[in-house]
Amino acid sequence: MELSPQKADRLERFRDHLHRDAPLADKDQLLMQRYNFAYTQLCEGESSREVVALLMKVYALSQSQAYNIVNDALAIFGGNPTKAIKEGKKVVYVIRLEELADKLDEEGEYEAAANVLAKAAKLQGMTEKEGQQIDPRLFMPKPNLIFTDDLQAVEITRHIEDAEHDVVD
Repeated sequence: MELSPQKADRLERFRDHLHRDAPLADKDQLLMQRYNFAYTQLCEGESSREVVALLMKVYALSQSQAYNIVNDALAIFGGNPTKAIKEGKKVVYVIRLEELADKLDEEGEYEAAANVLAKAAKLQGMTEKEGQQIDPRLFMPKPNLIFTDDLQAVEITRHIEDAEHDVVD
């Protein structure tokens, strides 16, 4: 999704303010405050819908204005923190499961440890098939079929196929 030139320019001013301390007009500072509020709430684990409801309540905005602020905040600050939070939680769960498996292994509960490690592998995506499966028949050479009722052509192809050749390794 590409941003329109006008929207890209407007968001670029806010990025310049963040990275190079470029001054903002009073109206833009109010918008920047709203962007900061929205992104902070997203980083705290709130969903986009909850942040929109908060923006509508705190700043008395319409729903479309609140959604625009959330989308612009994500564009300015870069990325969706909700995905990063989920990935971080997944890593913590895997580490804890591996620690539990070690503890079970020390206690002699080998089958339970194996089950816990299998769950950790599933969380990491190690049990999923990667990508699209490739059909090995695609790499087989195509047969050279010639359909003809000309007996001379059949005799020529038979002679070519039966010719002496060297096998190269």
